[in-house]
Amino acid sequence: MESSGERKLRFKTSDDQIIETEEKTFKLSQTIEDYIENNEGIPEEIPLESISSTTLKKIIKWLEYYNNHGFEGEILEASKILDINRLMRAGCAYMATLVRGSNVEEMKNFFAFDSDDDDEELMV
Repeated sequence: MESSGERKLRFKTSDDQIIETEEKTFKLSQTIEDYIENNEGIPEEIPLESISSTTLKKIIKWLEYYNNHGFEGEILEASKILDINRLMRAGCAYMATLVRGSNVEEMKNFFAFDSDDDDEELMV
């Protein structure tokens, strides 16, 4: 599975697509690192049963950018599944900037909360 000296990872997504990328792209993912270690090397395919090919391509694009340079809800969720803490923190920081200065009602709408809770309870 090596070509040009760089080891490749092949992911099988929830929509049965196979996506290949360089191993170094996923150096930030503790989940992928653990998976490789637990399988005693890179398996032929790494199953990602709850991540679509569209979402995985976005994560790869972000990781490539991040790896070379130092958000969306689906990416945030996938970063949690893959245990990519830097991506999760970046996504949370981005979301925080979007709601900064918003009142409770605006935040409920932004995050699509359907809650009958008292506004004071949500502020805690």
